Amino acid sequence: MNEYLKDAVSLVGGAIGAMRIPEKWFPGLVDFYLNSHNIMHVLVVVAVYSMHKATIKDFEWMSTTDCLNGYAGSNATGNTIETTFTTNIEL
Repeated sequence: MNEYLKDAVSLVGGAIGAMRIPEKWFPGLVDFYLNSHNIMHVLVVVAVYSMHKATIKDFEWMSTTDCLNGYAGSNATGNTIETTFTTNIEL
């Protein structure tokens, strides 16, 4: 849900900023407080807060789930995740 909310808020903020909606409808009245740039900043804060809440939920899930045992702990070759992460890859 948070992922969809973040995307929707970001799209609405981008559309308002690109179309300059309040300035177009009320020229001269919303120059300082309710202009599209200020609305875009408020919507960016809402989107970041939504991402923060989703990250907290992910951390809570990771702290209660044992990912090293069972299917999530091994890859297709049967090696555990620890050995996969310890190998160095030279570029």
